[in-house]
Amino acid sequence: KVTAVFTTKDPNYDPVENMEATLKINPAEYDISEANLLFKTANGATLFTPWKGYDGTSVKFELDDGGALGENVNISYTVLNENGEEISKSNTETNIKNAGKYTVRVEFTLLDNKNFKQIEPLEFPFEIEKAKIDVSKVDFESVVVEYDGENHSIFVSFPRELDRSKIDVSYEYM
Repeated sequence: KVTAVFTTKDPNYDPVENMEATLKINPAEYDISEANLLFKTANGATLFTPWKGYDGTSVKFELDDGGALGENVNISYTVLNENGEEISKSNTETNIKNAGKYTVRVEFTLLDNKNFKQIEPLEFPFEIEKAKIDVSKVDFESVVVEYDGENHSIFVSFPRELDRSKIDVSYEYM
């Protein structure tokens, strides 16, 4: 409530009655309708597409709010797996590197919750696809031998450039 108090400066005028009015200030809303989650590669490149194939490096991400939030809002990131289970929570960039489907939930804590409306969380799905192992240069050739009473085997021959820490081989004889 605001009261306007009038005082006449000239004694030849009757006093003026005070007036009352209401001043209501509604909390402001942050406009984050254009906010995006930016994905960053290991070499620092920024991606707008929430996808990558597994390469052993972490996916880093951060919210691009277009400058709408400033310093009055703290941001936290929660990463959920495809079952909706929380697997990571951080107030800074979060790193995820294993193949799978994820959702990044961005939550906001207002430092001034009296003058601003609470911001609803945002969710951004993304996927890290499983990598494919190139076995095009692996040799596994048929061999024909004449029975001689001995055991015989054939084996896979791996090229040097294939990282053997990523693949094993076993044999099944029918």
